[in-house]
Amino acid sequence: MIAAMFAAPEPTLIPLQSGSCGETRYESGLLVNQDLTLYLAESFTRRMLKGGRARVEMVWLAADRDDFNEEWTGKLSSEVDYAYWYSLYRRTRGQLKPMAQLTKAEMGTVLRVRDSRGVHRQVLEGSDPLDFRVNDQEVRILEVRPGKPPVDARWGQSCKLIIYATSKANLSEEQGIELSRQVQVRFGVERVEVNVDRNGWFMYSSSFPVVYRFGPVSVPPNKSDYDNSFKMHCGNTGPLDSPQGISCITWPME
Repeated sequence: MIAAMFAAPEPTLIPLQSGSCGETRYESGLLVNQDLTLYLAESFTRRMLKGGRARVEMVWLAADRDDFNEEWTGKLSSEVDYAYWYSLYRRTRGQLKPMAQLTKAEMGTVLRVRDSRGVHRQVLEGSDPLDFRVNDQEVRILEVRPGKPPVDARWGQSCKLIIYATSKANLSEEQGIELSRQVQVRFGVERVEVNVDRNGWFMYSSSFPVVYRFGPVSVPPNKSDYDNSFKMHCGNTGPLDSPQGISCITWPME
């Protein structure tokens, strides 16, 4: 009787945000009454999978609601410069709470976890669905976010997936277009926005987190070095039936 009174409470999962875009479905939840460990991360993220017709399922499991909101909303400003980003970075860099993210696709399943011991990445089945190869270049997706539908009715009301990726080498425009098409196929969505940053910081992207949580927190580059490093943005240039298709721009412009 006394032991039962002082027993640790059972871990509880509280639903947060959920939705879908094309054939990609996303779920998120808050784990309470228990520290988020690698074992619990795999157990609970698998439990959150819905199955069904989704081509890709993405699950986020957070240990702190405010921390999840900051992760999901990014920098809370549409105008971000280096000074503003650095002010957020100084506040955030030592405050990352445990979180897990599982991505399940036809080709495989990967689990990414930050817990009290550090960062873990485990391919649970098949191959990593966040890894892409474009010709001879390796590209890894860091973050995926749903975007707002276009305002112009001619573009249709389909949703958009915003992709943040890093590459080991600079990509050509043709490689950026091919990467975007691979993303369309793998995630089962027509409208995409693909962003590539060699550094992986995405300092000026409003919806990317201040610090990428599922990698080592390294020393950021200074403004000059960052501004002169390779970055690419690709996306649909018109309505989905438009002949323009997908185009890319790169920085710094030559």
